[in-house]
Amino acid sequence: MQNLSTFFNSLQDFYQDLSNPHSGLDTKLAQERRIFLLKNLVSIIRPRTFSNIRKIAEQKLQELIQVIQQDTQSRNNLKKLIEEICLQNNPLLVFTEVGIMSSKGFWAEAYEKFSYKILPPLHREGELRTVINEIFYKKNDYQWVNSISNELWIELAQTLHLFDSQEVKKYFLNEMLNAIVVLAQKATSLGLEPEIIEKLPDMDDLNSPFLSMLIEITKFVEKYKDVTTRQMPSDEDYKHIWVLLQQCEDSIARLHKDREKYGISLRITYFILRLTQNIERLKKILLFIRPNSEEANLQKIIFFFKEIVWAENKKYSLTKHFSDNLSFLAHKVVEHTAKTGEHYIANNSKEYYDLLKKALGGGFIVAFLCIFKARISLVEGQSPPLIMALLYSLNYSLGFILIHIFHFTLATKQPAMTASTIADILDEWRKFKNPKSKERVLNEQLPSTLIKMIRSQFISLTGNVLAVIPTAFFLTTGYFWLFESELVGIQKAEKLATELSPWASLSLPFAAIAGVYLMAAGLIAGYYDNQVVYNNIPERIRRYSIFRKILPPKIFEKFIAYIEKNTGALAGNFFLGIFLGSTSTIGKIIGINVDIRHVTFAGGNFAISYNLQHGQMPTAVVLETLLGVFLIGLVNVTVSFGLSVIVALKSRNLTFYETGKIIQILLKAFLKKPLAFFLPLPIPNLFPDEKKDT
Repeated sequence: MQNLSTFFNSLQDFYQDLSNPHSGLDTKLAQERRIFLLKNLVSIIRPRTFSNIRKIAEQKLQELIQVIQQDTQSRNNLKKLIEEICLQNNPLLVFTEVGIMSSKGFWAEAYEKFSYKILPPLHREGELRTVINEIFYKKNDYQWVNSISNELWIELAQTLHLFDSQEVKKYFLNEMLNAIVVLAQKATSLGLEPEIIEKLPDMDDLNSPFLSMLIEITKFVEKYKDVTTRQMPSDEDYKHIWVLLQQCEDSIARLHKDREKYGISLRITYFILRLTQNIERLKKILLFIRPNSEEANLQKIIFFFKEIVWAENKKYSLTKHFSDNLSFLAHKVVEHTAKTGEHYIANNSKEYYDLLKKALGGGFIVAFLCIFKARISLVEGQSPPLIMALLYSLNYSLGFILIHIFHFTLATKQPAMTASTIADILDEWRKFKNPKSKERVLNEQLPSTLIKMIRSQFISLTGNVLAVIPTAFFLTTGYFWLFESELVGIQKAEKLATELSPWASLSLPFAAIAGVYLMAAGLIAGYYDNQVVYNNIPERIRRYSIFRKILPPKIFEKFIAYIEKNTGALAGNFFLGIFLGSTSTIGKIIGINVDIRHVTFAGGNFAISYNLQHGQMPTAVVLETLLGVFLIGLVNVTVSFGLSVIVALKSRNLTFYETGKIIQILLKAFLKKPLAFFLPLPIPNLFPDEKKDT
């Protein structure tokens, strides 16, 4: 209370000085003192701690309301202070720019935000946005501003009788009308961008709803400003503009809906987000000027005030910038993994054993890659580091591509693919309005899918390891018979086993790195599939490729179909090989002990090491190494799956807040029928009134 008393005394002194012609207060100095005083008032209300910010902030705001209710002079002075600041600072940028992306482009804006974090820009004087920045200057001010209830803010505004004078109302009405025109022009300019028109071929300039919207809004504003007609816009005027805005939003929705057909890019994502933000802001301001009850208008103003403070506090946030833009783009990128992921989930016994066969094939090929890698390692130290990285990378990449060509499976790639399937289910769950339907999806469909995924992953990992260990063992023996020399020396053989120990080496952290790469490979596959669609590669090959003249028509069409369906998978496998093969070399170049561990390769290396030690490996070492292989696989899967789920959920703007409940259901299912998590048995029915999938 003492702080508020001091503030109101200072406020009264200011207005006494302002009325005194000999005080020396010119217009600029008076404006600076007004802002300084309001800044002090906000600092009084601002909580000093991060705990109980709502309780503290509301308590202080209630104290302020109590003071101005009891003291008419203080109330009038504060009302005058706030209104004078608003009248003397142009609010147009607050209406048209705050919280809306600039026209600079994604990377240019990212660089600008980064540079402004280091050295903020100078804000123009005479702008209300500048005043808001000065008053709510702390980056977490939005937290306490938003935590205060709307009812309390409304009570403050009503007690002060804010903005009830005709002068203030007329001023803000004029600025909001100007803002409406500016926003309509921005939206129309974005809606007529060539990239947008290209994705909506039936919408040329003349048929564009954005152009129609701009024409009608211009007429609307002219009618509103024309005092000679003395006519206020009717409800029909508002409804007509609202229909046009809805048509604009329908066009934006078509861009969302057809992204699978046309693809998406970072540039068009940026356009779509800016377009959406301008349309949303335009609708808010139209609601401001539409006649309504005082409390309803105040409610909308408070929401807008909170939004502006939040946007200004976050204006240099790179996290928000990337999150806003990449979540939409990520949706298209992970669509590929969602579709591919369906093929990695066994829904019945036949699919389960098909996965086993594919995994055995994948393990068979990886055994050869282990042999090649062991031989490549012999020239390490004799060849330049970049050559070694290239040799290791090509060994991985070509092997992974071969696995894809033969339709085999590398088990650890499954989590990155199947994670987006979970996000799809949660996305559907969110759309249900009926609580019973939502509960059914959460209690039945999602756990059922997870159980199928777990046992599919289990059999794939089992198939990979069951194939790679004996194959690598016999290949090592075959190498000796063929070339009459050991594959590698005994020291290298012992090192291969030591590198798999979960406590005598960094195998588990290195396995986590491999998990990150597996997730990234899934995203890369989705990205390239999207690029094929977005850049219309199949049709361009069909029309302009030299293969059109070389290959027979049927083979040429098959080639195009293969490129269309497999470019992403081939790219993902190629880059996964580059990641796995170059990490160790890059680590050595920069002086960091970093490497990767992949469960299937770990199994192959164990077999090679055991063979070269001629069965003399101690039992304790064998068990320790096999435990390391198991834990490497567990870490590979956990990291890859966890990160992929996060990206997939982010792409749909979802949060996994029901995690605890789902884990509880899975534990209940495991206790009831544990073998169903590993074998193609019927999934336990936890809810007798509902039928479960098998």
